[in-house]
Amino acid sequence: MNEIARLQHLMQQTYSGNCFHGDSVAQIFNSIDVPTAIWKPEGAAHSIWQIVLHMTAWQNVIRQRLTSSVLVTLDDAHNYPAPPEATIENLSKSFDEFRDSVAALIHAIGQTPEEQLDRPVPVRGYTFDVLLHGAIHHNLYHAGQISLLSAMHRRSKQ
Repeated sequence: MNEIARLQHLMQQTYSGNCFHGDSVAQIFNSIDVPTAIWKPEGAAHSIWQIVLHMTAWQNVIRQRLTSSVLVTLDDAHNYPAPPEATIENLSKSFDEFRDSVAALIHAIGQTPEEQLDRPVPVRGYTFDVLLHGAIHHNLYHAGQISLLSAMHRRSKQ
């Protein structure tokens, strides 16, 4: 397996595969309902729903950085956007948009020449290889946050 295929595999595994560390992002999402998604404990910066929107935004930024010579960034309003109206349909749509952003990134990774992995990302001090591994780490980091917030919400209701 070459490095491009390995990166695609890792991205897919962390989203919906069997992960050695625990549940995949998709498995975690399956346990989130609307009240849990909008709940924010006192002192917390973001709700689960905001984190999901943040993850989606960064998946799209990373894909654009991979495929464009222009450095794409996010302003504060797009980094942690406000969720739409709290309905099951809107929450499902947010989860679907994240899934679609993962699929689009996996596709873009597959279109990337392996030699690009060692090149620097424009205007940044790291390579595309670091960027793509960072995308995987970013998803796992936030999956952990979502799991913790979900558990805290369950305990707050007892």
